[in-house]
Amino acid sequence: MKENTLNISTRQRRGRLVFIISLAVLAVALGAVFFILDLTKKEITFRKPEFDPRACVRLPAVSRVYRIQQSSIHPHNLWFGTAEGIRVLDLETFAWTRYGLDHGLLAETVSDICFAEDVPWVATWNGLQYFDSSQTRFIAPPFKRDMLGARVLALEYVANRGVYFYIDAKGLFLQEKNDTAPRRITVPGIPVADRITCIKKVDTTLYLGIEDRRLLAMDIQTGAFSERVFAWEKSPETLIWDILEHNGMLWVATSDDGVWTKGINDDTLRMHKDFPAKGAYIFSGEKDGFWCGTPFGLWRYHDNGDTWIQFVHPEADDPVDFQVFALANTPEMLWYGSMDLGAGYLTKKNVQWRPMRAGLSNPNVAAIAASDSIAWTAYGYQGGYLDKFTAKDLQYDRNYGSMAGIGDDHIQELVLCDSVLYYGSYRGFGFFDYTTRLFRHYKAEEKLPFGDITDIVCPDTGSLYLASLFGVLEFYPAADSFSAIKETEAYRITSLVYSGEILWCGTLAGGLLKVNCRERTIDTVLAEITSRVVGVCEFESRDGKPCLFAATKRNGCFIIDKSSLTVSPVGGMQKAGDHENHIMAMRKIDDTVWLGTRETGALIYTVRDESWKRLDYYDGLISDQVRSVYDTEQYIWIGCYGGLNRIDKKYAGKVLEMQ
Repeated sequence: MKENTLNISTRQRRGRLVFIISLAVLAVALGAVFFILDLTKKEITFRKPEFDPRACVRLPAVSRVYRIQQSSIHPHNLWFGTAEGIRVLDLETFAWTRYGLDHGLLAETVSDICFAEDVPWVATWNGLQYFDSSQTRFIAPPFKRDMLGARVLALEYVANRGVYFYIDAKGLFLQEKNDTAPRRITVPGIPVADRITCIKKVDTTLYLGIEDRRLLAMDIQTGAFSERVFAWEKSPETLIWDILEHNGMLWVATSDDGVWTKGINDDTLRMHKDFPAKGAYIFSGEKDGFWCGTPFGLWRYHDNGDTWIQFVHPEADDPVDFQVFALANTPEMLWYGSMDLGAGYLTKKNVQWRPMRAGLSNPNVAAIAASDSIAWTAYGYQGGYLDKFTAKDLQYDRNYGSMAGIGDDHIQELVLCDSVLYYGSYRGFGFFDYTTRLFRHYKAEEKLPFGDITDIVCPDTGSLYLASLFGVLEFYPAADSFSAIKETEAYRITSLVYSGEILWCGTLAGGLLKVNCRERTIDTVLAEITSRVVGVCEFESRDGKPCLFAATKRNGCFIIDKSSLTVSPVGGMQKAGDHENHIMAMRKIDDTVWLGTRETGALIYTVRDESWKRLDYYDGLISDQVRSVYDTEQYIWIGCYGGLNRIDKKYAGKVLEMQ
């Protein structure tokens, strides 16, 4: 953590110059903000999900946080509105609860949250909803047809009135407490297409921040509107993000004109001359000042001396890397939400940063292991830890890192055997027994002969086989020892399948090996397969012959007759949509083989009729880059770049049959 205090007379002026020069960078950054939409005013409609969100559950990685609100009835709960659904944090236990499409949300992007007494209301990019705690579901008011499918950008609750909200390009509405449907509020002089990006209640006034830097005030009692004037010419297309009343002044955060202030009895807003950033998003008040989230990090304003102090996030190489969209204040901590660094808090007493994981730690789900009750995820080169989830409702349980003996920053393979989770990594191998809490990590060239463990098989023989950088390793858990199969040391082993004392080994570029485990020798080398073998599995062909299916990274798939060892290429992949021919993962599931691809989702080969099917983003996958596949008796788990999917097997079968 670094704390930079700026001297007003020198460093602030220099900082302001740097920020002005960085205006082009800011424009790009603002483009990532949730409701900076294209300026053509065209109406945008959202495609309805074409999948069953309860049978195909999506768990995106949380990175972009738009709003943090503290529950009015349960102050120990913080609600986080994100681009990936809603996360609720219990401040007493630090446990997270996830709400997504499978809980009735109309869209995963949640731009705003408010509490109408004890009922949470959320603004989504597909409509307005409230949370019914008795059903644990989000419910939408009965909108008229012309109000359906539009994004809600801002909302605010006013006691004894209801929830005011703005629907993009459709205007301002009020959902009153006892009304079944919302009614439109006419704003004088403001076309419905002019976006209201901020709705904020201050005492008996409801402020509306409107694009092109216009600020209107509505008297809640009378409904009369008046406008607050900005002192000089505005920048083009300026947006108002937040409003704060503090110390007898009204403070206004704008997108690219910084912070403006005015006295409560004054109608004219003036730019704060010493504000050090070129734009602001959010305020959070303190007795002696306030916090301000900006496109250039977190700032603290102090009334005494009219000074600003910047707090630089330790993971941000540059201030522009830490865009603070959301803030929430508790007595000891300031909670933040950002564009790329997720959520976390800053301890105010000793000034320490603490990131909070609201689900997946990283978007690159490179490996999965699961049972009927637990699911685990690892993140390849972004890793160094594992995340644990409940399988039934896909709720985040906890994170396992160095405290659980996980000692590698590149975990690329997971296998669950009973209650023991084995993992393979770039530099080592280890296991974690989550019932006894026993863990062990083996580093390469210490006890582990070789590293870069890319596959693990657990036959019922008392030992495990590991695919390593230099051949096959056998691990004996009871003896806590390893041995190498010497004849394989000339090969980079990438995938394994065990079949009755025969180990079939895919290699990086040396073909497919048939290894006799008893003799510890290579019986055969199938050199026809020259690309990296991503996965290999056993199956019976349509005419009942025992065969192998081998998937390569760039050269397609092959079928190997186990008796004759003839190798035949599998056709039809391009018809299924794999135009790039880049396979990243493979797993045999029942009588099908599932392939994860880089650009075209999951390709499914059905053995009985030698046909190809496809599941992609439009079928419910987080993205079309599939990095890992796993299955249990009930579910198929798919790890994508961007998150995790849990698909019911019966549902997957129905979807594939319809194609």
